[in-house]
Amino acid sequence: MELTPIWLLFVLSSVPVSISVTVPTLTVHPSPVFSGESVTLTCGIQPSTGWTYQWDIPGSSRDFETNTSFYTISEATVSDQGEYKCYGVRERSRKTSYSNTVQLTVEDGNVILESPAYPVTEGDPLTLRCRYRYQPSNISAVFYKDGTLLQTSTTGEMTIPAVSKSHEGLYKCSNPARGESPESRVTVSGAKNAGSSKLVVVAVCVVGLLFAFALVIVIVLLYRRCKGSGTLRRHPDRQHQSTNQSSDPDQRTNQSSDPDQRTNQSSERNQSQSALREGAQSEYMPLQKSTTDVYETMKPSKDSQKEIQSLTQAVFLKSIL
Repeated sequence: MELTPIWLLFVLSSVPVSISVTVPTLTVHPSPVFSGESVTLTCGIQPSTGWTYQWDIPGSSRDFETNTSFYTISEATVSDQGEYKCYGVRERSRKTSYSNTVQLTVEDGNVILESPAYPVTEGDPLTLRCRYRYQPSNISAVFYKDGTLLQTSTTGEMTIPAVSKSHEGLYKCSNPARGESPESRVTVSGAKNAGSSKLVVVAVCVVGLLFAFALVIVIVLLYRRCKGSGTLRRHPDRQHQSTNQSSDPDQRTNQSSDPDQRTNQSSERNQSQSALREGAQSEYMPLQKSTTDVYETMKPSKDSQKEIQSLTQAVFLKSIL
């Protein structure tokens, strides 16, 4: 029963604790970009006030700090392309986790395919746009996926209403007069996250059941311990008496092995009881009325009175003892 506190600590340490961690969302627009164009990255944190923003920039050994959630490259070059991340700091003590990673692509060519720089959630719409350097983008374009022709668009755009895992792959666009864009990879997420969510729910349920089972065990152990302690406190004399009786075998042996002594004690008790009964009868027994002269002539002597008093005292003392 001394292990009960250990069980209690184990149960308390098994309680799942929910910790809220802020995860920023990083977006980039446009992407990809032509060299010489302006591009903006946005680090979204909720709530949006009171944060200082730190930017993990490719090619830099130190994070770049801004007081706003925007990081703008006014004239992008090929050296600016790479993976970007951000996080927020508040009052130099609270820090968020890192955001998602965004891939910035900078092209020197004349045709690019605008596509998301981060994974698209399964079920969301997806729009691909064919852009031309120094030319409007609303002209015809042909779209390909993994080298296979998908469709021809007169507006230079292609839209997928709801993406699925089958839409993952390498996309590109082309125009006979202006050329072909580099391939851009489209990644779809969501199915794996849903499975992970289900796994988390199952894990939480299992942990909850184990916690409930351990809690029941602790309650039962504590109840038995308290009940046992209460019984010992209520009957200490009884337990001590029974211990003394059980720990004195000689006394019980002497009592059981001496029948003559028990017989003598029984005889003495019987004689004392008989004497008491006889004294009581002599004290309260009425005189037998035989004739009128007997009552008239009977007078107790002094010796008789003394004997009666002595007998009465003896009977009184015996009744007290």
